Amino acid sequence: MSLINEMLKDLEDRKVKSAYDQKEILTGVQASNTSKGVILRAWVLVGFALVIVSALIFYAVNYLRVAPQPLAEEQALVKSNQAAVGSAQPVQQGNPIPRQPVLTGVTKQGNDVFLIELSGRAVSTNLQQTPGKATLSIIGAAVDNLEIPQGWTVVNQDGNAVLSIPVSKKHQVSLSDGGSLDNQVIRLNLIARPQVVVKKKPKPVKQTPVAKVMSAEQAVDETLPAQSLPVIKKVVPLTARQKSEAAYRKANKALQSGDLAAAKLALRESIGFKPQAKAYVALAGVHLKLGEDASARQVLKQGQKALPEDVDIAQLYSRLLMDVQQYDAAFVAMKSAISAADGRSDYLVQYAAIAQKLNRNNDAIDAYVKALTINPNQPNAWMGLGMNLEASDKDSEALQAYYTALAKGLNDSLQPYVMQRIQILEGEGS
Repeated sequence: MSLINEMLKDLEDRKVKSAYDQKEILTGVQASNTSKGVILRAWVLVGFALVIVSALIFYAVNYLRVAPQPLAEEQALVKSNQAAVGSAQPVQQGNPIPRQPVLTGVTKQGNDVFLIELSGRAVSTNLQQTPGKATLSIIGAAVDNLEIPQGWTVVNQDGNAVLSIPVSKKHQVSLSDGGSLDNQVIRLNLIARPQVVVKKKPKPVKQTPVAKVMSAEQAVDETLPAQSLPVIKKVVPLTARQKSEAAYRKANKALQSGDLAAAKLALRESIGFKPQAKAYVALAGVHLKLGEDASARQVLKQGQKALPEDVDIAQLYSRLLMDVQQYDAAFVAMKSAISAADGRSDYLVQYAAIAQKLNRNNDAIDAYVKALTINPNQPNAWMGLGMNLEASDKDSEALQAYYTALAKGLNDSLQPYVMQRIQILEGEGS
């Protein structure tokens, strides 16, 4: 500063001396030459230029030193007010700012853009959003006949201007300050825009073991397919039929492996759980393979007692009785199931043969007729029918049955007998 003052003083001294010298020259010397006049004028111009430059330098130095001081004070006040807002405490009065901000207007710029105008400098703002509402506090600001959009409210609270703004729950409110200062008016943009929803990836669902209820029959079967998920087997009590079936399958496996003793035990176990015709027949077959014919007949007798109308038990049992010439018992065994044998041609032929053996010709004729109605291509049955018709003195019908037996392909060993009976019947007829 002292250097500048010295420069200015030197310029002033030179200016005065120059003027004095000029006056002295003009008064004392009437005839100056032209070159000296030009030099004097140049010095005068240089002096004025130095004065102007010095003034500019003086102004710039003083402004740079003085101007920042109020700004620093204002920044300190802003910091104190922001701290007060963050702690939800009233704003502490600090150094006074040059001018108190005043809300002067709110204008709508678009569907979701508003300009909030303030005169003066805004110290600080605080924006909070709750569902359906946003609250904007302008610290230290006043309200001056402010017109606000419909639904908005504005109040003075603890020396602050507080705006309540309705917003959609699906929107997020943000406050932006363009930073422009135009005639001491700061414009703030209040923008409501859709919230960005971040979709979380669903967590992988852990597969839990699936409980599966299965019967004991299924649990016994070792051929069940493997499951991809763990299976909790819950065994439920088996019915008598299910137990019988399981034992019967066990017997079949033993028969396939040739273990007759194990098969016999398993079949008896199956019958013990629940009587089944196939188990009685299979058990009788095992006894026959072992040469135990009497035991086979005893098993079938028990089976017919348990299941009197079963044609399989009756047919096998009567056949074994016929082998020991117990024809009466065989006939009774077959007759017990005759009502269930309407579709069994083989059963009816066997029943007719037993009836013929016992000279029960009418029973035999009825059974042969039923069997041949089911299957007429049975030459032996035609021969048996002819014999019973002949025994019943129905010669013409017997003769026709004999001829049919020959036509159906009767066995060569039986043809001589049939030819003989035909000759006798034809001879009697003539």
